[in-house]
Amino acid sequence: KTAKRTACINQLKAIQGTKITWALESKKGDADVPGDGDLFGADKGLSKKPECPGGGTYSINALAENPTCSIPDHVLP
Repeated sequence: KTAKRTACINQLKAIQGTKITWALESKKGDADVPGDGDLFGADKGLSKKPECPGGGTYSINALAENPTCSIPDHVLP
């Protein structure tokens, strides 16, 4: 359980980093929400959209917000 939580949080950090890069390169603001196609793909920050090892669902959210997982204790610090 702890390993799955840690892996999920690491993936959320990777998504957040990719969001920041996307925003800088695309000149986006805090309210902008990237789509999967903006972040995931062969020529994007992450080659494919990560999946929560605990079975949760990720929400990318606006740039000003951290990405989230549907599992309550899988949260970026």
